[in-house]
Amino acid sequence: MSGLPYEILLQICVLARDISEDTLHAISLVNRTWYHAAATLIYDRLTIKFSDSSSLDRAVKRVLEKSQRQQYLAHVRRLDVLALPPKVRMVIDDEGELSYGGTDILDHLAEPVDFVPNTVGPFLERQLAHWVRPGINLMGTTPGYYTEKNWQPLVLLVTTLGHLTELHYSVDNMFPVCLLRAIHEHHPTCKLNIWSSQTLSLDKPGLGRLSAYDTPRFNDPFDLEVLRSPCLHAIGIDYAVGERSHQHPIIPLIAMAPNLKHIRIRLLSDFFGRTVSSINEEWTDFVSSLNPVPSASLASVSFSPVISGIEPTLLKLGQLMDLSQLRSLEIHRIRHPVIMKQALSSIVNLETLFIHVHRPKLIEPSSFSEIMKSIFDRFKPLKYLCIRALDDLSLLDDILIRHGRSLRGLMIEPVSRNGLIGHTATDTRGYIYPRFGHADVERLAESCPHLEELRIPVQRSKGDHQECQLYRALGKFSMLRSLILDLGCNPPQAPDINENVYDIYTLKDALINAAVDESLAMAIWDIVVSSQKTCALRNLRCGPFGGDVFGREACYVFQRRSRSFLVSRRGFHLAEPPEVTEIGKEQREADADWSTTYEKRVGLEAKLFRIPRWITRTIHSIWPPGLYGTDWSTGWNSFPLHG
Repeated sequence: MSGLPYEILLQICVLARDISEDTLHAISLVNRTWYHAAATLIYDRLTIKFSDSSSLDRAVKRVLEKSQRQQYLAHVRRLDVLALPPKVRMVIDDEGELSYGGTDILDHLAEPVDFVPNTVGPFLERQLAHWVRPGINLMGTTPGYYTEKNWQPLVLLVTTLGHLTELHYSVDNMFPVCLLRAIHEHHPTCKLNIWSSQTLSLDKPGLGRLSAYDTPRFNDPFDLEVLRSPCLHAIGIDYAVGERSHQHPIIPLIAMAPNLKHIRIRLLSDFFGRTVSSINEEWTDFVSSLNPVPSASLASVSFSPVISGIEPTLLKLGQLMDLSQLRSLEIHRIRHPVIMKQALSSIVNLETLFIHVHRPKLIEPSSFSEIMKSIFDRFKPLKYLCIRALDDLSLLDDILIRHGRSLRGLMIEPVSRNGLIGHTATDTRGYIYPRFGHADVERLAESCPHLEELRIPVQRSKGDHQECQLYRALGKFSMLRSLILDLGCNPPQAPDINENVYDIYTLKDALINAAVDESLAMAIWDIVVSSQKTCALRNLRCGPFGGDVFGREACYVFQRRSRSFLVSRRGFHLAEPPEVTEIGKEQREADADWSTTYEKRVGLEAKLFRIPRWITRTIHSIWPPGLYGTDWSTGWNSFPLHG
């Protein structure tokens, strides 16, 4: 061991699964070269989580003062700075409806990756170990806001670190110029990634911004020195959108960032107050006096899924910035296909696309399919594709004629109807996704022979022969290494609840379909792996979604009982048993603990869910309390596959 080169020892450390600070001391006793290789991996990344000045000060002192933590000073290359967001939890709102709302409790389980757009980083790998899935997203959309704005502890940390190459900033404040200057002075080649949305402003706080958003962060001035910085590598931008105008004049300022590669755009509506056209006059005058020179060449663009306005914004980006090297793009509902086709004409080297294909109401289905097909025909063959809200398998077949053989990764994600259609109660229930049969999956495998990563919805049918046939068909993907199965538990047609009449048998079937545990995850793994001749599969994640078609109380029950599992085979020997891990267990338990604490603290005014007796009786008719206990949220197990 002592004679091995440093590079070989480093690779051994990479392949090892249990390197930690506890094992580092033992490694140091064996071989100093190996010790330094391991330390490079263990201390390569430092994360600072905080909520206020005192917690920030404590976090920095832990690194600077404790001898064990001082290893970070010598080895850290990446620094993540995260202001903790508030917890988002399910409650009943003032109108008695199911609602997600922020709380006054910090979400200590939040991670920096939660705020990085899908267009940056690995395609499917992040989804494997992340607890968010269709219908389950108890995560804030923005990081926390730092009220005190005392940045000196971070400045001290940055100046003390010896080899910082990346800084990732997820704080809902405008990026502090004092921290930027510390980076310039001590780490001039460091890549600065600002993942929180920045609202550009002129010389005075609020100037050049919509007055409709009167919050503390919108009164923080944004220093344009950030956009001039050669360190700026990624940034989130707030972009005002009006009925007839968009905040296009700020694009030349973004384009002047010399090394900017990634941008996420959050579109903000001009609901009231200053109009977009009014602030555009201010920005036009300012930009003309500044005369910025465009130099950015973007690698990725992501739009936050909030409102309309994507098409003209992307079109303007292509006119004022270099998108010829764009590799990854995330766009949501297409409302103006003609403008979108024009906007995509400047994107010629795209490799990864995240796209929402829900049809606008005013466009006929056949016309929309032709429009979408023509959009996909504009791209060169893609390597990675994520399609959301797909309900037409024929559209997928048309897309794969051009892109199937080049794809290495494919995700087909279900999307909730709630908020998409919204005219009748029936319209807003359920999810939009294609119902695959085993023949459809086999045809998909033929169209995508090189697929290594796949996410696909599966309509469960209580583990019968038809469902098992679909799992066997997944074995036809000979090169598949990572697989995510979103297991749909809703009935094929939403039950009629307008008259408060519920089909108990339909609810029973849905509860059985939603019962996913370690045993079911392993059973699905066994079927897929035994059907894959190459035995290439290394990761399988599966978890249920649905339950929203039975009313708000039942929906709450489904979400509280939902569990997701990751089955992984780490070694290269087929005889080695796979590991089964519950994904999101900490979040699920924290949610239950929060509900209990909240209920005790505010009493009857908490408006937490009171589960009707007919629902608990239905649950206990499937899983008798004498065998499984009286707790409806934990007293259950999965039903075996029998096909």
